Amino acid sequence: MNELVFSAAVIVLLALYFIFLYKNTSRHSSSNTLAGAFTAIFILGFILHLVMYSKIAISKGSLYDYLSIIFYSAQHSLRMFLAGAPLFRIIKDIEPFPVIYYIYIPLFYMAVLTSAFFIFNFLSRGLYSRRWLDKKHNRSLATKGKNSIFIGVNRYAEVLAASLRKEQEANGEDGLIIFLEMPQKNEGQVKLSIWDILKQFMTSRPRPSGKPVYDHLLKISGNMKGLMPWLENPENDVYILSENTAENVEMVEQLMEHPRIHCHIYCHARKEGLIMRYDSVADLNDQLTIIDSSYLAAQGLRRNPDLHPVNYVEVGTIDGRKAGWVSEKGFTSAILGFGETGKETLSFLYEFGAFPGKDRKKAPFKCYVYDNNMEQASGEYFRICPALKDSKEVEFISDKIGTPDFWKGFSEIIDDLNYIVISLGSDKLNLKVAIDIAELACRYRKESDHFVILFRSCNPEKIDRLTLDSVNTVFSGCIKPFGRITDIWTRDIITNRSINSMAEKFYNSYEILTNGSVSKPWSKMLASRHEGTFRMRCKAERQVTQNYADCLHVQTKRRICDPYYYKFADNIASPAEFDGSRHFIGKDQEAAMVMEYLAIGEKIRWNSSHEIMGYVYGEETDDQKKTHKFLCPYEELTDKMSLHYDWLVVRNSFVEES
Repeated sequence: MNELVFSAAVIVLLALYFIFLYKNTSRHSSSNTLAGAFTAIFILGFILHLVMYSKIAISKGSLYDYLSIIFYSAQHSLRMFLAGAPLFRIIKDIEPFPVIYYIYIPLFYMAVLTSAFFIFNFLSRGLYSRRWLDKKHNRSLATKGKNSIFIGVNRYAEVLAASLRKEQEANGEDGLIIFLEMPQKNEGQVKLSIWDILKQFMTSRPRPSGKPVYDHLLKISGNMKGLMPWLENPENDVYILSENTAENVEMVEQLMEHPRIHCHIYCHARKEGLIMRYDSVADLNDQLTIIDSSYLAAQGLRRNPDLHPVNYVEVGTIDGRKAGWVSEKGFTSAILGFGETGKETLSFLYEFGAFPGKDRKKAPFKCYVYDNNMEQASGEYFRICPALKDSKEVEFISDKIGTPDFWKGFSEIIDDLNYIVISLGSDKLNLKVAIDIAELACRYRKESDHFVILFRSCNPEKIDRLTLDSVNTVFSGCIKPFGRITDIWTRDIITNRSINSMAEKFYNSYEILTNGSVSKPWSKMLASRHEGTFRMRCKAERQVTQNYADCLHVQTKRRICDPYYYKFADNIASPAEFDGSRHFIGKDQEAAMVMEYLAIGEKIRWNSSHEIMGYVYGEETDDQKKTHKFLCPYEELTDKMSLHYDWLVVRNSFVEES
């Protein structure tokens, strides 16, 4: 082949390859084009070098051993990417082999071009990010709002962004999802080797399967003034979700100090100490939302009716139909680990495990709480929930988990337990303790019904999932995970979107039933939590929380009652029909009795929810002092209209669902 023609062909081939790389290695793409190109070129180069050196050795009668040939072939194939292969010497060696020559020359320059793209993409990402943000078109996108900006790329960001993308597609919503990579810290300005740099590059990007969850992946660097329009718009959301919660809070404080930044900020942090005050007192709620993974885990339990305590109690029956009350065994639970997740779980169990008994009083409730540092763990909790300090229903035990004393005591109560929650730290430790308890249950429980072991599993690995599946075939499926990142780090749980919609529907239905129209729009109910005096805010927060609880507790009412009775909810008197004595105006006395059990159950749940929020009985209702005059047993409530409220909640629970 004429050398001029060959050179032209090589130039055309390299131009096409350049275009291919340019179109398939964009920064917002999750394509593995570069990795694929590198692998293909290396393999082909290795084969060419192997054939070439073998032919040279044979032609020269050399004594090269094959191990040396393989070594030099691999070495020179790698050196092609650094333009370090001895090209001119190799050309001289392969001149007698035209086919190898015509393949090797373009392959060598393709390897160099691949390396150039790799280096350019790595070193120019900060420059590219600044230019992208400074473009006029992109600044206009920032002003349109509904965009989501994730500062820092990690597993939380990936999962939540995937949830955002799914909802956007389902609802036809606009808005970009932008990932901003944080610069890697180099403590002490330690010089990084090329392998350190490559490792950072390969691990800093998210690797979602299939379509990427973001629209653009940018790198945070100095002088990024183009980011400001995105932060100024109150309709944009910024997510700061690093696992280092202290750094998250520090970054939030810096952002909120800037007078021009008005976007809504979601910050991953623990709802404790001063952070709890951010959520409850400070005027930050319109701009700041704290995301606590422990709180999300408990919310996951509240949102999943199949894991509610009602599924693990013995429900009383009339003629084989569930009648709205539970047996004298009541509900007994245990919590292992009283950290943030344990505290949130206790609140869930205390409210959702409160049931009416056949005697019309609260069915027996007991919760055993274990922690290796119980004195410190329980101290703050008693301050927040004084009603539980002297309660016999919740027993705080300081036995070190896993010691002989712990197992001895636990074996004595295992037969009574319906519900066990384990949250001790790592996923593997939680699963191990769950299996140990399941084995203990096999030895000491008389029956396997009405029993479940929940263990916190944030990010289960494959071996853990396989182990869980295996042990559940032995232990009748009694071990269940909760709190998985993929389940709880969703837009719906973090923003309360669906529960807000259900609560608004429930609230409007009750308002119309009571007043003939809605006295205050739900949106104003939500806003009132952040307006006025501290007392007014506390009252609004309590009322909104109860509307949430009414919705979340619907499935408990429906599962403690036979479907046969659902239709009788219409016979509960409306406020206009209520004469102060008859709550139920239907003729079926059996249905009236079941509806009353459900109303009693609603009052018991309401009492428990207020106690767990820190309320105690008082002569007057004062949301600042956290006293409530209606915090008493059902039969002692003298205000008949307030008593009828529990019946109306029952009515709404069935009528709205039917």
